[in-house]
Amino acid sequence: MLRAGLIGALVSGVVGMLVNDLGTAVLSMAVALAVPLVLHAGVRATA
Repeated sequence: MLRAGLIGALVSGVVGMLVNDLGTAVLSMAVALAVPLVLHAGVRATA
């Protein structure tokens, strides 16, 4: 489920980057959303 969410965030970030005139802002917000999710999943997996 995490993989699907990360792929969705990446795809929406790339599409938003290509469509919007502030493209880098859209992609950086998608990355800002994905990083805490990955960190949380990593902490839960090791605990």
